[in-house]
Amino acid sequence: MKLVVRDEAIVDTPPSVEITVQNVGDQLVVTRNLVLVVQESLLIKECATEGNLPLSATYDLELPQRADPGVEFKTDINQEIKPNEADRFALKLRVPEDPTGISWSFYRLAVFIEVGLTLERVPIGSAVLALPAVPLGSGVTVWNERFKNDKDRLEFLGPGRRAEVETCLHDNSTRLKRFLSQPGERSPELRALERELR
Repeated sequence: MKLVVRDEAIVDTPPSVEITVQNVGDQLVVTRNLVLVVQESLLIKECATEGNLPLSATYDLELPQRADPGVEFKTDINQEIKPNEADRFALKLRVPEDPTGISWSFYRLAVFIEVGLTLERVPIGSAVLALPAVPLGSGVTVWNERFKNDKDRLEFLGPGRRAEVETCLHDNSTRLKRFLSQPGERSPELRALERELR
């Protein structure tokens, strides 16, 4: 079995978890459910905005902005995989729009497929993703090379708010570094965000 995580650095393309399953046995396997178990989640808020507006869309499975470890989300898949055949499918994920401003939800999820009448749980792997998208190079969210090298970049905030926003940027980066240091399959865009953090 193979697990691939795809998420883009744009909100219009929802993240997805793609799963390839191969039946190497000699009997028909009927998959029943795809199960995601939260291993960890993190909510990062935009520290300041330069006029970016969040976009909304509807996808196949909605996760909350944050969830406690152990919380499970299931979706029916009911697919038949004949002996010596394979199947590939994707689950598109989203979170509800944040009414208080722009934020990103980060999830590390254990992915399972439940098969047969007994719903035997077969582990697929661990996926790390950002919802609604990877905040790569967008807005005022994390402390990165842009802010480190351009001290005047936050001048639009005024002197009173600048220190508060810089603290928020550093805090977001520290929390994300810790979160992203954990194992799990992730997209190239999320790996790029890891490299961008300072």
